[in-house]
Amino acid sequence: MTDTVEQNKQVEAWNQLRPHFEKRENRLYAAKQSFRWFCLLYLDHLFTIKIAPFQDELFDLAKEERLLVVMPRGFGKSVVWSICYPLWVILNNPYDLDMRWKKEDLFLISNTADLAEMWIRRHKQELTLNSRIVNDYRVTAGDIWRNDEIEVLVGGKHHGRIVARGAGAQIRGQHPTELVIDDLENREEASSEGPREKMRAYFYQDLWGALRHERGN
Repeated sequence: MTDTVEQNKQVEAWNQLRPHFEKRENRLYAAKQSFRWFCLLYLDHLFTIKIAPFQDELFDLAKEERLLVVMPRGFGKSVVWSICYPLWVILNNPYDLDMRWKKEDLFLISNTADLAEMWIRRHKQELTLNSRIVNDYRVTAGDIWRNDEIEVLVGGKHHGRIVARGAGAQIRGQHPTELVIDDLENREEASSEGPREKMRAYFYQDLWGALRHERGN
């Protein structure tokens, strides 16, 4: 019952704010300030069921420097963090990088390159076929537009890139601004101490070591 009441409040709040979002500048401002609003305004079609309150709370954690999200399969974790979050970062520059000197370099790391590249294909679909994103952000493809890496221009300005890599891929020297790690281990690796130790070393030495920890540096 409590969840239903909370969801009804969210719907009512949305309906009250809807008239304000008839203006493009209001939509863009809200989307830059809030990961939640970006998803509601531009990616609501990806959420086939109502967002539960415990899931909704996670949107407010999007700007945490380190965030671990653990959910059972089928709870929409990958939709939010592997599809929506990279698009929010690359389109909105929510961390206010000085785009004259620094671009967003978001790396998606999954157990296999094929899995990571699947998310890139979804990004490409939204960036080319989602009319709300295309029209409001005036998105165009950069020089790189592959299944494992894309460069994104917003209003003709280069905002950065999204890169897909499989577990074990070397990324040292590239210094990503963001790491989104989704299903780093498969079931067999997770159940064996040897592969777990190898993956732990890869995480801390290769991935964490390459990450640009201070934004703008």
